[in-house]
Amino acid sequence: MEDSTKKSKIMESAPGFLKEILPYISPRVFDLMDIPTVALNMGKLSVQYMFSQGVEKAKGDLDGFLPEKIGFESTKEGSVDPKEKGEALLELYFTQVLLGKTIFLDLRPGRFKEGDFLEWSPNGLHCRFNKNFHRGLSNMYIGFYQDKTELYEKGLGQIGLISSQDSEGDRNEMMKIFNEHFGDGNQESVSFEMEHFVSSFHQIFDRIFHQNKKLSEDFVYLGIYLVTLYLNLEKNGEALNVRAAFNRAYQKIK
Repeated sequence: MEDSTKKSKIMESAPGFLKEILPYISPRVFDLMDIPTVALNMGKLSVQYMFSQGVEKAKGDLDGFLPEKIGFESTKEGSVDPKEKGEALLELYFTQVLLGKTIFLDLRPGRFKEGDFLEWSPNGLHCRFNKNFHRGLSNMYIGFYQDKTELYEKGLGQIGLISSQDSEGDRNEMMKIFNEHFGDGNQESVSFEMEHFVSSFHQIFDRIFHQNKKLSEDFVYLGIYLVTLYLNLEKNGEALNVRAAFNRAYQKIK
């Protein structure tokens, strides 16, 4: 099945707004997973989105874990410093990943009302990663942001991006691409550009394709999650301390 046909099949079963999100996801990803399963998952998301299924229960999973500048209740008039806003969104992203429960995928600007803090209105676009994918993604982030190289590589392997069969050159190249995605240097002043996100993830999926590997369908959920985050952070326009945001999320959950 050609890329365009595969993508068309997914688009048909996706909720309306996801038709705006999926173009940011590399078409190559659809060569790497089971298309009927992805289409089924998109249909499920569509129903959840239309009827706000599971929202209140999933909000309960986040009790005590939300960033200081984000809440579910209505806010007083005011404003949040753009840098604090961006880093709170990053902390929220990492918190949901590390917590390993239901993940609200839609972090677009329209889901947040600004007052003295950010009033967050999650919708029915939520999922749970399978246990191995969650464990690997968590290990990858913990390893990267806490400078634990072995754990970082283990996480990349658990989510299927590198393997023991890869040549040293392939492993190093994959890690180089990912390092650039996470932010150069010490990750204390990272700017977010959708063009860079799209380019780096296309490189990753293209390399995986040419290595004849398959990936978990959870990568589509992760792609949606990252796209909505990037849309918000690109609009925010601030250079952010990603490492600090990660560590705040990690300290709450560990």
